This record gives sequence, structure tokens and C-alpha cells, in this order.
Amino acid sequence: MISEKVLSAIKDKNIHPRCRGYFICREGVLWIFAFVFFLAGGFLFSAILEKILEQKFEAGWIILLLFFVIVAAAIYRFTGKAYRHRKRYLLIIIAVAVGVLGGFFYAFNYGKIVCDFLK
Repeated sequence: MISEKVLSAIKDKNIHPRCRGYFICREGVLWIFAFVFFLAGGFLFSAILEKILEQKFEAGWIILLLFFVIVAAAIYRFTGKAYRHRKRYLLIIIAVAVGVLGGFFYAFNYGKIVCDFLK
């Protein structure tokens, strides 16, 4: 049973329930953003591999990759299922997944395409 204290706090703060659709849309948008940043990280990792293997490496690429990995992890933290995972493990898993995805992109020569596009 809900106590009077809780009910009065709800009335005082003018709290209203939100429909289920709001949360579904919010989760969907967050997952889309996480996916986009994950793909961007993969493309950047393939570009980093391209630069490293061509001996034209610049440190700015690593900073940009770290930005996309951290943003993807932060977006995932806002989803409903992220509370179960520790931040450290989440960052490691996302970084490894971005590395694997970037390796596939590099194997299919997307790293060169990204480098040429960003020149």
C-alpha cells in the first residue's frame, strides 16, 4: 500500500504517469544513437589501422575513437538494461567490439575510404 507521505509528495510535485510508448520511443532512440556511435567507432578504428599500417599515424585519431567509444557507452548506460553492468567492463566490451568491427571494416578496405573522405 502506498503511504500518505508518498501520495502527498506526488501531489506536491505534480507528478504524472507516463505512457508506455514514451519509454519505448526513448529506448529506441537511445539504441539508434548507440548503434550509430558504435559504427562510427568501427570506421574510425579501421581508419586508425590504415594510418598505422601506412606509417602516417596521427594521435588525433585515437582521441576521436575514444570519444566515440565513451559516447556509445554513455548512451548505453541510459538504456533500461545497462544498470546490470559495471562501467569498466562495459567500456572494455564496447572497445573490443569496436576493434573487431574496425578490423572487419579494415579487411574490406573501408579504412582507406574513411581516410580519403576525411582528407
